[in-house]
Amino acid sequence: MRSYIALAVFGFVVMSSGLAAQQGPLQDAANALKVSTIKTLQITASGANFSVGQNYTASEPWPRVTVKSYTTLINFDTGSMRTDLVRESGAVMPRGGGAPFFGEQRQTAFVSGNFAWNQAAAPAGAPAPMAAPNPDAVPERMLVIWTTPIGFVKGAQANNATTKGNTVSFTVGGKYKVEGTINKQGQVEKVRTWFDQPIVGDMLVETTYSGYKDFGGVLFPSRIVQTQDGTSTSPRTCARSSRRRFASSRRRWPTACIT
Repeated sequence: MRSYIALAVFGFVVMSSGLAAQQGPLQDAANALKVSTIKTLQITASGANFSVGQNYTASEPWPRVTVKSYTTLINFDTGSMRTDLVRESGAVMPRGGGAPFFGEQRQTAFVSGNFAWNQAAAPAGAPAPMAAPNPDAVPERMLVIWTTPIGFVKGAQANNATTKGNTVSFTVGGKYKVEGTINKQGQVEKVRTWFDQPIVGDMLVETTYSGYKDFGGVLFPSRIVQTQDGTSTSPRTCARSSRRRFASSRRRWPTACIT
């Protein structure tokens, strides 16, 4: 079974903070990505996601759903995150499992420290419903923070990372291994981690970053492809970059994985 998440990144915004320096590929990445200047991160993108392990037959891919819009806000200092996404389905749902829906579906998901919760969209003219706790989502959402290129470097610096060649490894949350590769330009190219998934068990999640561009003076990948429990294909989505104001990010903490 396999799945991938593909995102074309349109823009992101950052705020400043400070972190201690380390040597070798990790320090090269810290310098190239200006990690010491970044405290919070906002990513806007579009792409697709897949229902984990819900393929109709063993030979078919996991059901694909278009992600019309995706915005994630991350605060690295507090380990908090919020994700807002709009999924879009046609008149016929893809074969396989996953909760059926038609038209647009809005989702908002959060993680902060050891807590995760979801916020359903409010019906027209009605107040928003109460948030729904989702404790089982904590590991996956927490790992999203520390597997972004900037989060990976910050996590490695804070957790006594080891380096072998261009591969950097560390443990976060007391038990979750994170390892990534850094190229000669100091760009984080690939990050791998593992966590328990109820359908597939100990699941490898591998995220590949490419097409680094200058977003307002900071390098960030314009293309993100994530595989879960196997090797993914590589969609050919082109990205556009745009510079955005950082007006409201202080009041929203995000959760970044499309699940």
